[in-house]
Order: sequence, then structure tokens, then C-alpha cells
Amino acid sequence: MPLRGLQYFAAMYRAYVKTNGYDPHRRKVIPLPVPQYIVFYNGEEKCREKWEMKLSDAFILPEGQETSGRSTLLSSLAAPGAPALECTALVLNINYGKNRELMEKCEKLGEYAQFVACIRRHMKGKTTEKEKLEAVNAAVDECIRKGILRDILMKNRAEVVAMSFWEYDAERHLKIEKEDSYNDGFQDGIKSEKKNTLRERKRADAAENRANAAENRADTEKGRADAAESRANTEKNRADTAEQELTRLREELRKLRERLAGAGRKLNWSHRQ
Repeated sequence: MPLRGLQYFAAMYRAYVKTNGYDPHRRKVIPLPVPQYIVFYNGEEKCREKWEMKLSDAFILPEGQETSGRSTLLSSLAAPGAPALECTALVLNINYGKNRELMEKCEKLGEYAQFVACIRRHMKGKTTEKEKLEAVNAAVDECIRKGILRDILMKNRAEVVAMSFWEYDAERHLKIEKEDSYNDGFQDGIKSEKKNTLRERKRADAAENRANAAENRADTEKGRADAAESRANTEKNRADTAEQELTRLREELRKLRERLAGAGRKLNWSHRQ
């Protein structure tokens, strides 16, 4: 995650410099906004409410400093061999029941946590796609009844159902793949990588490739969900257009009735004359 954050910040600073017309090769210091990196966690593994992830935790240290030397090396920028940069991610657990103060201050975030918990409860034990889809719809119905994200769920029900179904299914699949990778020696391979043993490094690389393949499959499933969301938006636009046309026709009919009523009153008056 910190490595991904470093890539995000590099891209954002590059865009910031370009947008503001700064020359990165200038002699003067370019003023930059202070970066803050916050990650929301709502996975199923039990975790504490908040923690930090540092890029330096992934740095490969000189042999013999993997354990006792890490804190010493990273504690001082002036230390020999100290890293030239750091990226720290603050991870906040937004699962239901965690970080209550944050949830109270941000009502929608709190309701989102309840919504995710409701979906997981309904999805428990479901195996077929039909059962899972029915479980997601049942969770949405329950949340609407209880006033949880009611306005969003009623307005965008089709999109929410599609996204929740595919994302939850992909999340479960990715978790299983990573557990399989662990059983095949993924974690042992990572530890052996630090010991610079070629045999264990190859095992770790193979396990990592399987995990990457699982992530690619998850991205594919998300693409399907995006396509479903796009189709739902198209249908919604068509419905909105039809509703606007119906409103226009009703208005024209009302005006026509008024003209006919006025003409009728004039005709009655002429007959009495």
C-alpha cells in the first residue's frame, strides 16, 4: 500500500507542477501541498482500529540488519545507508463497530459500514450466483426499511446491487487465492527472499504471480460490474427522458382543456344572446 501511495503522490505532484506552470528544474523551491495518505479498510480479517504502514518496512536491508538493525537504520536520516524517502499510510478500520467517533462524525460512512455488515450477514453460506444475488437484494431491502443509505439505495438500487455482488464475490475469490498461495509457501518464500536464497525466492515469485493473477481476475469481475452499472445508467436515462416527455404532454393536455373550456363558455354566452 505505501508503494502504491508513493506512485499516487508522484503522479499528483507531477500534475500539480504542470498545472501551476512550475519548472521542476528551477533553482528556487517549488511550494508543494502537504500530502496526507489515509486508507479505509473494510476487509473481513480482524484488525485493530487504526495502524500505520510504511514504505521503509519493505526496504531490503544489508545482511545482518534484517531485525535489530532496521529500527536503528531508519531512525535517523543521517545514519549511513539511511533511506532517502518515506511514505506513510494511515489505515482506518471502517468495519461496523470500529472507529465509532469517526462514524458518528461522518453519518454516511457509518451507514456504509452497516450496509457492508448487512450484506456479509446475508451472503454467509451462499454458494451459487442466484443465492448470492438474492442475498444482496435482501440486504438492500433491509437497509432501505431501516433507513440505512435509504436515499442512495432507492435511487441507484440496480447499480448498488451489481457492484456489491461482483465486488463481494471477487473479494472472497481473492481471499481464497491468497490463502492458497500461503499454503503453497508464499510467506515462507518472502522470508527466504530476505535471506537471499535462490530456491525460496523462486517459490515466492511463483506464489506472487498466482496472487497477481487472482487480482487480475478480480479486476475483470469489477469490469463486468462497471458494465452492468453503465447499462443501469442508460436505462435510468431512458426512464428520465420518458418521464420528462410524459410531463410535457400532460402540460399540453391541460392547456388544451383550458382552451376548450374557455371556448365552451363563449359559445354558451353567444347562445344566450
